[in-house]
Amino acid sequence: MQIVRAKAWQIQRPPAPPLEAPAAPDLFRVSDGGVITWRGSAGAAAYELQRADQPNGPWQTIAGQLTDDAAQYRPLAADDSAQPGRSYCYRLIARNQAGSSSPSKVFGPVTIRCRTLVDELPNLSRTYRKGGKLELRSNDARNYKEDCHRLWGAPGAWIAYQVPSRIIAARVYAFGDQGEPALDFLAGSEPGKSPALAVRPQDFYAGKEMYNFRRPQLYTLEALPADASALTIQFRKDSQLSRVEIE
Repeated sequence: MQIVRAKAWQIQRPPAPPLEAPAAPDLFRVSDGGVITWRGSAGAAAYELQRADQPNGPWQTIAGQLTDDAAQYRPLAADDSAQPGRSYCYRLIARNQAGSSSPSKVFGPVTIRCRTLVDELPNLSRTYRKGGKLELRSNDARNYKEDCHRLWGAPGAWIAYQVPSRIIAARVYAFGDQGEPALDFLAGSEPGKSPALAVRPQDFYAGKEMYNFRRPQLYTLEALPADASALTIQFRKDSQLSRVEIE
């Protein structure tokens, strides 16, 4: 960002003015699963997310190095330390080398229904187990809605997630081809131990294929066994995962 700013002022000829602290960001949604969306501030290098029980504080920093370029077209953060059943208020502060913004408007109180595990797949650190031929991919992001963190799997490959409590729902965003769903979902931490779960697939094909854009797909699971605390995603055919959300 510093290089872009310096070059922009170099093109305009006058010397670059001193860098100013960013304006306050716009925190405009926190879901009851603790998933957080905001509109960033020009010139911000990072964001600090704060939480409190009351709108007037006291405030606790729960994340200090968030960025607004980590995910495209999706919520940017999740409060995975929130306690279900409790209510919280949230605010956000933007920072750069010149200083910090004033806090955003307070959002909340929000009563947390559940925690949400969010995996944007920059690596496999959030998965519990895996098997088969898997490959993290970042190439050709333009063809994947600018998503530069994806997981490709060969047919039969799988990954599993484990959470501390019961899974009540899941959403898996993927890219694939036209036709039958490319993914199977099973309760448990490995394939072959339980039957496939019912899933609602959606294909967001926008019409005539252009520029080799891949088809965005969303798989939604809402009926899981009462004792399910692990979820396995198995590749039925060539596909790429984009984002996993587990409630």
